[in-house]
Amino acid sequence: MAEERIGHGGGTKPYLAMVTSPADMARMVALANQSDRRRYMAVCPTTQPDAPVQVMFNVLNRHSYIRPHRQLFPPNHRSRYLVLSGAAVVVIFDRTGEVVWAERVMSVGSSGASETTPFVSDIPGELFHTVVPLCDGTVVYSVKSGPYSGSPETDKEWPEWAPDEKDASVATAYLDRLLDALKGVIESGDAFRSDPNISTIDRFPE
Repeated sequence: MAEERIGHGGGTKPYLAMVTSPADMARMVALANQSDRRRYMAVCPTTQPDAPVQVMFNVLNRHSYIRPHRQLFPPNHRSRYLVLSGAAVVVIFDRTGEVVWAERVMSVGSSGASETTPFVSDIPGELFHTVVPLCDGTVVYSVKSGPYSGSPETDKEWPEWAPDEKDASVATAYLDRLLDALKGVIESGDAFRSDPNISTIDRFPE
């Protein structure tokens, strides 16, 4: 990722611009492959902790586990995922851990993607959710509401029904059960809604 300062109109504070290349993505994928967590996150250098918008790259390999979570601050928080490479399932849960919404998202032009296959998911971050990668080297451009609290423990709320990733065997078993529950979405690409009358994310039951 290359960062560039751009002056403007005699002002004292320059704007920041950033570009990302396939070579940058390849380096991030290599770092994910070296990680015991099988994933890697790179916060964009133009993003400051106090910024109202937080931007990052999440590189995910198959069987990497992102513990379901939600963000209650700031109010009306949004989490947006744009798949640059690979495929994943974005999942929303109710308060008890039951899946209420699931959508397979794939990068444009990837094998198995069609003109109607989503590549972007924009969900309410205040609902419990996770991203499940379906193949190695899945790269997700993630944009969420800020500011960042400064600590993963306080930035997110973790439900009791979702195991901590530090408990590897329990987390792996949970992920296996979740993948089995999502089998229809993964194989067919058909979206899942717990209530057939739900057509928009703003109408999810709590």
